[in-house]
Amino acid sequence: MEPGQPEHPPHPSSPPMDRETVRQQAMHWLVRKLNPAEWSAEDERHLQSWLKIRPEHLDEFLAAQATLAVMSQPGAFDSAEIARVLARPPAASRQTLTRRRLVGLAAAAVLTLSATGAWMLQNRNTYSTGIAETRQITLPDGTHVHLDAQTSLHYEATESGRTVHLRHGAAVFEVAPHRAPFRVAADTWSVRDIGTTFQVLLRNDAPHGTVEVGVDEGEVELTSDRHPTNPPFRLTAGEETTWEGGSDRPSAKIHNASPGDFAAWRDGRLRYRNRPLSQVLADLQRHQKNRLVLLDPELGRLTVTGTLSTRDLKQAYTALEQILPLRFAVQASGEVQVLRR
Repeated sequence: MEPGQPEHPPHPSSPPMDRETVRQQAMHWLVRKLNPAEWSAEDERHLQSWLKIRPEHLDEFLAAQATLAVMSQPGAFDSAEIARVLARPPAASRQTLTRRRLVGLAAAAVLTLSATGAWMLQNRNTYSTGIAETRQITLPDGTHVHLDAQTSLHYEATESGRTVHLRHGAAVFEVAPHRAPFRVAADTWSVRDIGTTFQVLLRNDAPHGTVEVGVDEGEVELTSDRHPTNPPFRLTAGEETTWEGGSDRPSAKIHNASPGDFAAWRDGRLRYRNRPLSQVLADLQRHQKNRLVLLDPELGRLTVTGTLSTRDLKQAYTALEQILPLRFAVQASGEVQVLRR
């Protein structure tokens, strides 16, 4: 039972609670109900009693079901959209959400309740960020993770060890000591921790994907499911590498020029050494809502060396215009076109 949440419903004669408290209790009841292993017949009786105490209890419970029905579509909404759903409309606009409407939405929720519950349980340890959003989290094992913009990962612990599934984006891991091994699975690549702080960046835009790995402290071993017979590729503190999906081995190790180069995006900087412009633009896209459109694919093959700011995108555009034969043109729609100069 979470702090501040009642184990049993309030007595009917108790004074009315504010709407926000009722809303939180409704969501609490529903989330508990979604896990059959933790839901008993006594819990169901308590819930039914709570629903009958006042009309707003039923209203909020139905609204909670409707919200979860919307959220039961994985990937349908980004973090900002989900936040807006959970925030709910203000009181003035909620007058149109009649009980009949809530009942209709809840009916749809009932049809997907089992799937919703499974999705919530499956994604209990899923973390993500939106556009231009970075976030620091702590995994259940105590590992600290710093997520870059538009990054998504899922953590699971089994008898065989601890695994983070990096779906896209970049993250820095400060791994908590534990007897169970820790690894990051990124597409077909696997990064095994050997007591360290390291970064993994997964690019899904290339035909076969690309993974970039850098180590700040300790060491890691990098392997690929596509080449299971290859020996693990080991990186130690201050080293980084890139492994393109179309290659049977990673590129040569690169040493960071200074400790501040490691995961510079945490300080609002993107650092490159001979990286294709197409990848640079993909990184900048994660930090802005307006679309970046490369009109000439040949420009994407140009390489970039230097540091760009994610906190001042105009400055980043100007820097690229100074070193490459291109220009950025902002359209009336907000779209940013990259043209040959």
